[in-house]
Amino acid sequence: MNFRKTTLAIASATLLMSMVGQVSASIYARSYMEVFDLSISLNNTNNTVNNFNFQSDNLASLNGSGNVSYGAACSGIPGIPGAGTNNCNPDHSGGATGLNTPGTVSDAQAVAIGVPYVENSFSLSGPGALEYSKADSVIWDSQLTGDLRTRIEGLAESELQSGTNAAASADIQSATGFTFSFTVGGADPATLTIDFDAIWDTLSAINDPDPTLLATAQGNKKVEFKLRNDTTGAQIIYTPDGNTATGCIFTVGLTCTETTDGGNLQAGTVVSTDPNTDPLSGSGAFLVAFGGLTGDGIVDSRWTFSANMNVSTSLSRQVTSIPEPSVLLLLGASFVGMGVVRRSRKKRA
Repeated sequence: MNFRKTTLAIASATLLMSMVGQVSASIYARSYMEVFDLSISLNNTNNTVNNFNFQSDNLASLNGSGNVSYGAACSGIPGIPGAGTNNCNPDHSGGATGLNTPGTVSDAQAVAIGVPYVENSFSLSGPGALEYSKADSVIWDSQLTGDLRTRIEGLAESELQSGTNAAASADIQSATGFTFSFTVGGADPATLTIDFDAIWDTLSAINDPDPTLLATAQGNKKVEFKLRNDTTGAQIIYTPDGNTATGCIFTVGLTCTETTDGGNLQAGTVVSTDPNTDPLSGSGAFLVAFGGLTGDGIVDSRWTFSANMNVSTSLSRQVTSIPEPSVLLLLGASFVGMGVVRRSRKKRA
């Protein structure tokens, strides 16, 4: 009986020591963005939009399980979806059978590993006590399929939890893009104007008491507009960065004029120390004009315009070694054991 009590005391102390480092923990990142009221216009009546292509892709991975991905695409000549070569969602009235949600232009199936998620809800799952990785993106509306404005939305979210000797990673990305080609006729320069609003919410956070933890949490976002001459290679690249003087790169002879730049759509969040949180959210309006687009009056010039929005997260977690038990905990276990032995000796006496 005395031996059993002594064994129980030692086992209890061992259990307490094993619980050190098993406190609830979270390594978390998310990146969300919506671009809406997007209008792209050409001021030259001689311009013709020849074709377009829409693409949405979702990808997620968790704890080395491999990538899970889904994609959807539609393309054709601008006009009514489902008519002629326009194979976008006729119920949008996107495209490939079975890939598009009714009411959307192009919609890849969402990826959600380890957590329930409703398609196109863009609801958040954390930070909390779950372990998961998910991605969702959609082109809701498009000017090239008959809507007055274009609207796109994307979410990437991942979370890892604590565990002794655990190694886990989660990587997720969600991309939405579209490309169309057009021809500039005549000698008069044309101007392409881009006008839109955006909302963004990016967060990286680490909350893990393990002193041996090595972890990083990163949320990224990117928006880019590019215009390129198919013959000469002359191009304009616009990456909204919150500064009307620095968002444009362009070939000599072309112009890029930013009137409004309502926020940095390239900035992300990252943390690597515990505890730490790096939030970045906001909204803003954007207006830019690409100028100097010309034909030579005899041969029309052909241009390709592309827009891309990407949101992604990246998490890593590694415990370098099993934590040493605290001196106080060892002393407590010793005192418990000594007390049991002392009571045992008194009973023998």
